[in-house]
Amino acid sequence: MSKMLTGEAHPGEQATMPDDLTTMIEQASIDGALGGSTAPADRPDSTETLQSVDVPVLALVGIEDPVYPVAISQQMVDAAQDGTLAVIDGASHAAVFENPNDSAQAILDFLSAD
Repeated sequence: MSKMLTGEAHPGEQATMPDDLTTMIEQASIDGALGGSTAPADRPDSTETLQSVDVPVLALVGIEDPVYPVAISQQMVDAAQDGTLAVIDGASHAAVFENPNDSAQAILDFLSAD
């Protein structure tokens, strides 16, 4: 599946997305879409929170994510007491939609880890 939320499709690939995501995007207001796109910049730093989390943490990131690049996700994982980074090939910001098989496997691997 292409990088549907960023509009950057892989060469030779048509942009497709699940019907429910298409409906959600079509029904979004302009203000809602703008708010959602600027929210990450306005979000407070959660490093202290991650440091205090006492359970395993999984960061799942598309290898080509322009919103939260791999380096940012790695910083989050490094801040956690027990963090795991799963980088999903062929994906951007919506890795679970763009590469659902690899995303699901990464989640299963994380959940089954000792």
